Amino acid sequence: ILNINNSNLVIYPNPTRGLLNIEFEIINGEELTLSLVNILGDVVYTESIDNETIKYSNKLDLSNYSNGIYFVKLKKEDGVITKKVILQ
Repeated sequence: ILNINNSNLVIYPNPTRGLLNIEFEIINGEELTLSLVNILGDVVYTESIDNETIKYSNKLDLSNYSNGIYFVKLKKEDGVITKKVILQ
């Protein structure tokens, strides 16, 4: 069982002006897909995360994207965790 929920998926700063930090911990490994989706549903960034990763931390540079609302989606075997991000 993968123990990732909304409480340990940390995204900051939100709203952001460019750099977005994404952090979470994987308790029991499984393959995950992290994606950034714009308000139209287009995937603008995607990354596969293998089950060897215990603590995930990444800085996404959104400065080349248009301002607006995006969704960070963490897809796992038993569902998807979605968090809204505002790019100013």
